[in-house]
Amino acid sequence: MPEPGVAYATVEVTVRNTGSRTGSEVVQVYVRDAQASIDRPEHELKGFQKVRLAPGESTRVRIDLDARAFAFWTAAGWTVEPGEFTIEVGASSRDIRETATISLDVPLPPPHLDQHSSLSDWLAHPVGSTLVHTALAQLGSAESQAFMSDDVVQMVLPTRLTTLVSFAGGDADTTVSSLLAEVNDAG
Repeated sequence: MPEPGVAYATVEVTVRNTGSRTGSEVVQVYVRDAQASIDRPEHELKGFQKVRLAPGESTRVRIDLDARAFAFWTAAGWTVEPGEFTIEVGASSRDIRETATISLDVPLPPPHLDQHSSLSDWLAHPVGSTLVHTALAQLGSAESQAFMSDDVVQMVLPTRLTTLVSFAGGDADTTVSSLLAEVNDAG
C-alpha cells in the first residue's frame, strides 16, 4: 500500500453560520469509488471536522485524505486502485453539498496469489513472475520448456499454474505451495 499519512487529496470548504445564534457544524467528507474491482459502499466517511461559529462568522475547513481514504482491504492487505473517485462534502451522507471528481494515478497492486491463481496472475506479480519462470525451467522437460515460448504463454495465460505444473510432469501442490511461501517471504 502507498505510504500512509501522505495526502492524496486535500478538501477545503468555507463554512458560514447564517443563523442568529452561535452554532456548530460537522463537515463530513465521503469518498466513492464506482470503478473498484470489488463492491464498495456508496458513501464512505473518510474525514470530518467539527467547527463552532458565532452568528455571521465563517471559517475555512481543510481535510487531508491520505492513501487509506481510497483503500480497501483484500487478502493481500490494504489496496488502492487507480481511477476516478468522487469526493463528497456535506453535513451527512444524506445532505451532500459539494462534489468533485479526482483521478488517482497509482500503480495497480500486484495480484493476490494462491493455489488457484492463473499463469497470468503469476506473471503479473513482481516476485511471482521470476519464481514461476525459474520453477518451470527447473522441471526440465521438453513440455515445460515449450511453455516458456511467447506463443504458448499467450494461449495458456488463463490456466491455473497448478494445472500447468502437473502437465509439465511436476508435483503441482508441492511446487505451487513452495512458490507461494517464497512470494510471502519476499513481500
